[in-house]
Amino acid sequence: MPWSEARHLLFEDAVFYLQESIERANLLVETHNNLDLVIFDRGLLDVAAHLPSGIGQFHQRYGATDEVLSRYDVVIHLVSLAVFDSTKYKEISEARWGKSYFSSIEYAIRIEKTTLDVWPGHKDRFIVAGRGDVDQKIMEVVEIIERVMV
Repeated sequence: MPWSEARHLLFEDAVFYLQESIERANLLVETHNNLDLVIFDRGLLDVAAHLPSGIGQFHQRYGATDEVLSRYDVVIHLVSLAVFDSTKYKEISEARWGKSYFSSIEYAIRIEKTTLDVWPGHKDRFIVAGRGDVDQKIMEVVEIIERVMV
């Protein structure tokens, strides 16, 4: 079946509800084990970046309010490889997904921009630039976490 907007919206619905369930489960474990830190690979607002009409459609579709931002103490955004090394991004994404709309540089850069656009209201938001090697990025993220945990 070819990809369509209807199919895309159903996929984003699945991502939204799965993300919400994962977060609830992990926060339950955090509370039970008296943990101070839970890290998620993405947040609920990331779904908004993938919707055709963005944040407005997100609020309408999922009944979400601005409280979504308050679910996260800190947001760390790692800039996409597509932004600073499009050749490497293309190589990796085509190996993983084949040649498709979702592996295109244009799609990745659009999602990067819209992801940045949906999180600006967060009080503790950090953006880790794409330059440098992986170890450098990891160290930057660790430094951010150490700073905010104090």
